[in-house]
Order: sequence, then structure tokens, then C-alpha cells
Amino acid sequence: MDIEGFISRAQLRLSSEPVDGNPDLYRADVPSDGEHYACTVRGRTHEMTFHFTCPPGDGPPEIEDAVRYLGAVAAEYEDCDDILEWADEFGLDPGHLDTRDAYDALGRITRDLWRLVGDEMYDELRYGMEIEQAIDMAWAGFGRG
Repeated sequence: MDIEGFISRAQLRLSSEPVDGNPDLYRADVPSDGEHYACTVRGRTHEMTFHFTCPPGDGPPEIEDAVRYLGAVAAEYEDCDDILEWADEFGLDPGHLDTRDAYDALGRITRDLWRLVGDEMYDELRYGMEIEQAIDMAWAGFGRG
């Protein structure tokens, strides 16, 4: 996917600031040594906020990384019918509060992304990330023959 072209057409801008944690992730999946950021992506008429975690020393996310992440979140969320399917996919207890919080965060991020870029561009990004992920998985499996 031409992520730079997508960002340009959607007129997206990113700002971020360091924070102490990432409440958008499943609590047990938050890396203790990661660098956490509160991010805001602004478009033509809307903006959205979310949290992003980078490896230590990498600094704040670039807009390309943030937009890829948002597309991957949308693909993950839309791929499951409900929290039961999502929790099963990731081996989580659907009755656990941390599972509900993480699933709700995915839903919020997905809705905010849709509002930010609109129907057509939302679908373009979501499907583009699904295709990139499928290709990455295929290449990873290719070398294991």
C-alpha cells in the first residue's frame, strides 16, 4: 500500500507526546521497556487520539507507522464479529476486565479512524493493511520450508 500517498490524500498530520503507559493495549501486552506516546492525528475536519508504543530508543512514532497501526487495528477489529471471537483469536478470557478494556479501545480507535478519513479511505486503509499483513505472513512462512 502506498501509505505516503494515503496520508497526503487524507491530509493527515501527527503530533505525539511521551506518557507513562498505553491504556489502549491489553494490560499484559504492554511492554515494560517500551516508550509510550499519546498521539493525535488530524485530518481535514476531524482529529483522533490514541496511544502508541515504540521500542526503547526509537523516539516518537512517524506518521507512516501510526497510520499503518491504525489500519491494522481497524482490520483486526472488523475481522471479528464480537468480543468473544476477538478474545478467542488472541487466547484471552472474554470475561476479564482487561480484555473488555482492550476490545473497547480497539472499537473506539476504529470508529475514530472512520470519522477521520470517511468510508472510502477507511476501507482502503483497512484492506491495504490486511493485504500487507497477509504478504508479510506468507513471506515469513516461505523461508521455513
